[in-house]
Amino acid sequence: ENNYFLTVTGKKYLMELQPYEIQTGTTHKFKVAALALVVERSNSSISVLYQVRRREPSRGAVEIVGGGIRRGESAADAAKRRLKEETGLEATFAVLGSIRKTRFDQNGSLYSDIWYQVCGTETSVGMLQKENSFGQNIWLSIDEALQVERTSGYGSKELAIQLSKLKSKTVNQLTCFFSEETYNGNIA
Repeated sequence: ENNYFLTVTGKKYLMELQPYEIQTGTTHKFKVAALALVVERSNSSISVLYQVRRREPSRGAVEIVGGGIRRGESAADAAKRRLKEETGLEATFAVLGSIRKTRFDQNGSLYSDIWYQVCGTETSVGMLQKENSFGQNIWLSIDEALQVERTSGYGSKELAIQLSKLKSKTVNQLTCFFSEETYNGNIA
């Protein structure tokens, strides 16, 4: 018989492979990332923490702080880690929902497939690093944040919906959400 067995090391190696289909030029894996939605309330104003990115592939984009989730790391812990690394702030996060973004270039070829776990908090501590190698960290009013999400090539329709709810609800009052968004053409 043609049976074979893999050692534990072999199994780990196989799970880490990223199969590549020569005919289509695609892989079977996609990236999983956490977004750290940090909301600050004072009197009648609501602000959301954003970052003007310094690094490719989204250099110059205005986005919510976030990044890849490591193996074995929870989404909330990834948001906490990325917030500390990129801004100097610390917070405890709750997972609010998820957004999957698939992006195709002008020729219709898939070039980005990311599943974002959106994690939120209204309590952060520490001193905000205004600028670092990741980018420039800025607080936007809720209306400015909505504008970014609605008009930026890196924005999210679902995130705009959730941000608009924050005008009358707290982060903890948001209901769990899931959205799949597809973008075609160049990202500006």
